[in-house]
Amino acid sequence: WGGGPPVLDPLTGKYHLLVTEIADGCGMATWARMSQTTLAVSDKAAGPFTKVSVAIPTFSHNTFYAFSPPDKKHLVYHIGYGADPPSCNPRLSCRDGSTPGGSGIKPPAGTPWAPDTCGHSRAAFVHAADSLAGPWIPAGPIKFSGPMPSRADGTAGSSNPSPLFFPNGTVLMMGRGKDAGRGPNNETTTGHNIWLYRAPAWNASYEWVRSNGKDGSVMTYPADGPELTEDPVLWKGRNGYHVLYHTERGGTGSLTHGWSEDAITWQWNPQVMGPAVDPEGLMGDFQRPRVVVTPEGDVETIFVSQETGKGEQGDGADASSLVAFETPNRAGGELNSA
Repeated sequence: WGGGPPVLDPLTGKYHLLVTEIADGCGMATWARMSQTTLAVSDKAAGPFTKVSVAIPTFSHNTFYAFSPPDKKHLVYHIGYGADPPSCNPRLSCRDGSTPGGSGIKPPAGTPWAPDTCGHSRAAFVHAADSLAGPWIPAGPIKFSGPMPSRADGTAGSSNPSPLFFPNGTVLMMGRGKDAGRGPNNETTTGHNIWLYRAPAWNASYEWVRSNGKDGSVMTYPADGPELTEDPVLWKGRNGYHVLYHTERGGTGSLTHGWSEDAITWQWNPQVMGPAVDPEGLMGDFQRPRVVVTPEGDVETIFVSQETGKGEQGDGADASSLVAFETPNRAGGELNSA
C-alpha cells in the first residue's frame, strides 16, 4: 500500500523498491496493525518487482524512501515504531491479500480479533541503512522543535511524511496533520492539514515553516472550502518545485498538483487528475503517489496505490495493489498548472 520511489542500485544494476505490504496475506482492513515495509527488486523502474525480504516489520506504514547525500545514508520515513511482534500484535486469519469480512479499510464487524497491545506510537519514524539491502536500523521518531501549527494533532503534522533532500543534507518535509474537526453544530469539518517542515539534516530537529495557506498551512484548498488532502510527494523539477497529493474532491479521490518557485509559497490546482479509473470498477482511487524523476527533473514514472476487489472475496474486498504508470512524453515536460 504505497512505497518507493524505487532507486537504482549501482552495485547490482537492480531497482530497489521499499514498499508498504500488509503482512500475512491480509488486506487493508488490517493496515493499522499489519503493515510492514518490504524490499522488492526489478530490472526496470516500473517493475515488475520480486519480493526479497521484510525490511521493517509491523507496524510500519506510509513507507517513503530517501537518500541523504552528505553521509550517504539510505533512509525510510514511515509511521509506526516498526517493532510490533506477534507476541503483542497477534496475527490474523487472512488469505489472498484480503481480510475475511473486511471491506476497504474497515475491519470486519463483530470479529473478535485479539487486540494489539504493543502500545507503540503511530508518529513518524525513520530507519537508516548503509546499503539498500539493509540492515535497517531504527533511528527513532522524527523530532520537532520551536512553535508548531495551531491545528497540528498529536503527530505534529508528520503523518504521511514526504522528505525532499538537498545536496547539503537539508531536508524539506511535508506532512499531514489532523484531517477534520467539529463545527459549531457538531458537524464534521474538513481541516487545512498539510504542513511544511525543515531540518538541517535528517536526524536533526525539524522546525515548522509557515506557508501561504490558512493558519500557515500549505495551500491545498479551493475557494469553496478545504478538501481532505493527504499523501504529499515532493520533487524539484526543471523550473521550481512540485507536489502531488491524494485529494477527496467532490466525492472523487484522485491526484492533485501543487507547484512553487521557492518550495515555501505554494499554488494548488483543485482539478483531480491521473490515470483513468478501471472501467470495471474494481480499482479504487489513487493514493500514496510516488514519482521517479530524471536527473533533468522530469517525471518518468508515477506509482499509486489502489484498493481492488480482485481478491478471493470478489468485488468490494479489501485487497490492494501498487500500480506504476510511465509518463508518455517526458522530454521537456513537467506537470503544468493548467
